[in-house]
Amino acid sequence: MTVTRSKVELWQRALDLVGNTDKIESEDDISSPAEICRRHYDDIVQGILERLHWRFAIRQAPVSSIASQATTYTYDAAVSDTTFAIPHAFTSTDDVAVTKDGVSLTSGTDYNVLLGDAAAGTEDRVVLVVALTVGQSITITVSLSVEGYDYVYSLPADCITPVALLAEDDIAYLIPKNERASFDVRPRPGGELQMLCTNYLLDTDFVTLEYVGAVADIQNWPRLFVDAVVAQLEGVLWRSLAKDYRMAADAERRAFLALDRARVHGLAVRVPDPNPRSPSIVARGPVPRRVVRGISEM
Repeated sequence: MTVTRSKVELWQRALDLVGNTDKIESEDDISSPAEICRRHYDDIVQGILERLHWRFAIRQAPVSSIASQATTYTYDAAVSDTTFAIPHAFTSTDDVAVTKDGVSLTSGTDYNVLLGDAAAGTEDRVVLVVALTVGQSITITVSLSVEGYDYVYSLPADCITPVALLAEDDIAYLIPKNERASFDVRPRPGGELQMLCTNYLLDTDFVTLEYVGAVADIQNWPRLFVDAVVAQLEGVLWRSLAKDYRMAADAERRAFLALDRARVHGLAVRVPDPNPRSPSIVARGPVPRRVVRGISEM
């Protein structure tokens, strides 16, 4: 049987469990219960996605290295031939290098890096001391490195939790930091996207990233996931509206029970590291593809 769900319906279900008879008409409803749900809902959903490696939310996607990104500009009489935007994020102006027709230029002598100002509507840019002429081009290269890791990769925009690095015959499970894994997920400089830092080389050690991704379509959520979301939202409403902290704690307990039942029913299964004391990102030796994909509580 197909069950039709909506965000408002989940809000209303949580409100009903608190014993409140108010009706939430829409996501833009101005009532206090709606405002509370709107303020907490997205964080609750993401938090539950982070707690387990949910099967319904597993995605696979290629990643790309962002350790070095370059953009080339050629002379154009119709636009500025001295000022060029830097389209890649960086942490220090020392990370920016410029070449003209393949010849390295010197910062402070041949060019300057000027930082943008969002309030003024300006962007990071390179300003040449000597303008380009017909037939010339410059290449702006931005390097990105993270201490302790050899490689840095972009993560998909919808990535919640990286799960594994996949090779043709192996699975390299990403183990939580509290088990000393040699990987990290950090915000990318200058933006809201994240990056994966590891010591494993794309196309040599792995080819694809497996991850838990955001699932916007509520219709695809399993019932136990919905139960956990509603119970946690109920707990927030008990605290905010009724000021009943005992009932809030009971709702939160039911949310965790829903997560435990999800594991029992095979919606997510823990696969331990074969050698948890080793500070390695991968399971040592080949891991058969028949092994059920893992989960680690965060």
